[in-house]
Amino acid sequence: MKSLALFLTTTCALFLGWRLLMATEGPAKKFGPEWTKDVDGKSYKRNQVIVVSHPTNLQLPYTWYTLPSESHTVTIEERDEKGDIKIDFVKGKEKSKYMRLEARMDDEGKVREFMVNFKTNYYFDLDGDGMIDCFYDSRGKNDIPMVIFEGCHIQVEDRISLFGHEAEGQTPTAWGIGRKVEYRFVGSAWVAVPQ
Repeated sequence: MKSLALFLTTTCALFLGWRLLMATEGPAKKFGPEWTKDVDGKSYKRNQVIVVSHPTNLQLPYTWYTLPSESHTVTIEERDEKGDIKIDFVKGKEKSKYMRLEARMDDEGKVREFMVNFKTNYYFDLDGDGMIDCFYDSRGKNDIPMVIFEGCHIQVEDRISLFGHEAEGQTPTAWGIGRKVEYRFVGSAWVAVPQ
């Protein structure tokens, strides 16, 4: 009986919270003439112009796409010959970037590395398997490089090769903090090598 009462109380609280949220969201969106309804009348659609640019300098083989929305801008940078891609999310008029997604490809066109950037923190998947292997913790004054070793975040004092900037085929390496331990990324995990 107590669990039923708790369930009903929680359900009512969630429903009331949802109703309050809906009531305070403001007026419904107004759709101008640039919007068209779909055939079923269930949704509106709007064609959006995307600005595409490519530099004449052959040293920069990238194409840039810019997609402005009502309150954000999405910019896409694509490397011509390999297909590496960077997607930046920019907030409003202040043009502050708050998120970036990046994928680097190998010669066969498969993703070899991912990078995700939230505000000032950078997270790296060094082998493209979908798991974060290391990151920079930038919540304080300095960037703190960390490796994920045996389920723990280990701060390292130096990077022999920067996370996410290794030449293709180069093994990411870092020194352990406060002791002579070298962390090498082998296969799909960090390995500790005493010095």
